[in-house]
Amino acid sequence: MEKVGIWLFIIGSFQFLIRPTIRLTSHVHLKRLPASHWES
Repeated sequence: MEKVGIWLFIIGSFQFLIRPTIRLTSHVHLKRLPASHWES
């Protein structure tokens, strides 16, 4: 029973860390697109 709780905690914290990272990378990617367009 303890292992299940540990796995749920790991998965939960993993999602908590991944969601802002995806949002940040997509935000940076959208910011980078016009810059690369102007450079070329």
